Amino acid sequence: MPLIEITCSEFKESEGSVTSVTVAPGQLVSRDQVLGSAENDKVSVDIPAPAAGIVREVLTKTADTIGAHTVLFRIETSEDAPPQPATEQKSSTVQTIEPAVAPEPAPAELAEPAQSAWPGSASFRPTHASPSVRRIALEWGADIARVRGSGPHQRVLERDLKDHVRTILARAASAPANASLQPSRTTTAAEARDAATEADSEFGPVEVRPLSLLRKTAARRVTESASTIPHVTQFGAADITELERWRLELNAEANAAQVKLTLLPFILNACAAALRAFPELNASFRGDKLVLKRFVHIGFAVDTPHGLLVPVVRDVDQLSITELARAVRELTQKAVHRKLTTSDLRGGCFTVSSLGSIGGRAFTPIINPPEVAILGVSRHSMEARWDGERFQPRLMLPLSLSYDHRAVDGAAGARFLAHIGELLSDLRRALL
Repeated sequence: MPLIEITCSEFKESEGSVTSVTVAPGQLVSRDQVLGSAENDKVSVDIPAPAAGIVREVLTKTADTIGAHTVLFRIETSEDAPPQPATEQKSSTVQTIEPAVAPEPAPAELAEPAQSAWPGSASFRPTHASPSVRRIALEWGADIARVRGSGPHQRVLERDLKDHVRTILARAASAPANASLQPSRTTTAAEARDAATEADSEFGPVEVRPLSLLRKTAARRVTESASTIPHVTQFGAADITELERWRLELNAEANAAQVKLTLLPFILNACAAALRAFPELNASFRGDKLVLKRFVHIGFAVDTPHGLLVPVVRDVDQLSITELARAVRELTQKAVHRKLTTSDLRGGCFTVSSLGSIGGRAFTPIINPPEVAILGVSRHSMEARWDGERFQPRLMLPLSLSYDHRAVDGAAGARFLAHIGELLSDLRRALL
């Protein structure tokens, strides 16, 4: 009976980590039974058995770093349940191989390699790191063999490399002018975190909560965005008195086949029209070039128990308000239940981050690279507005537009935000 190898083909563009393993060698499994799960910076997926059989090998464990071609399990299939073709698998790839008898390893292969406690010794073992981390180390002129990794199996992560370089620079800046350079031990990120936790515990009870891969990736991306992109935030407000009245009327008239309308579909519709009118904001900044996009795909931030996700609604300018509401509802449910696919998170031209259900008057949203702008929406409130004769109660929606000043001038950003405000005040303008 043949063996099949199971990998996680969802991780085509980036590595991920194993979050659970639910089977053991020798266990009988049925087709589509979940063998484990994994996540990367975008999605979380289950890894199903493509056919019924017996688990012969479990080649991974929780917290292992994996790629698209990493073999996770080997299953011996039963004769009455042939494996499914790899093209039919959504979250795993299988490859049929013939059973082979592994040669007996030589005694030298069974021996544990000698390991040295510190880099630089003759017996120091090879460094585990991804090609991207090795490339960064080469560009920075850092010796990756001297970096202590904090990842699985002491794998050197990008943050470890950055901590190593910062430590060397800080040591060089604080050393006396006549001090000789001697090899010294580098404090790892894990040791620094342990020291910080120990210091905090002096003042009272503490809880150490490891960050998920999604949270770590989000932290890294917003840090890079805030530190590398010159953000400018423009504040404004839209009079949505008539829009809100119309929205409530539509919901009251809606039948069971229609979806309940929130403000977000109307905001997406207005943003799509504004992006058509101001193409310099419907763009991506790539090096010294601005890539103008002829399509309008807009992402919207979803607050989930496991972190912030930004699914993308495609061709927003071609969808009706009801179609937008349905797309938003479906993507939100997929985000909450961690069912988003990689394609659900890619291709955005612009992002909307709404905190209206929570509160606040304004905030400064961080741009989602490679996009050049993001719209923040806060909670609407009734305000007194002068109409030329007297004050009138109007429902005002606070808006906060952050844009990349390398690609968008202040005047263009202000006009864009004012245009969105005009559209939300009277959506008939979007038809012009």
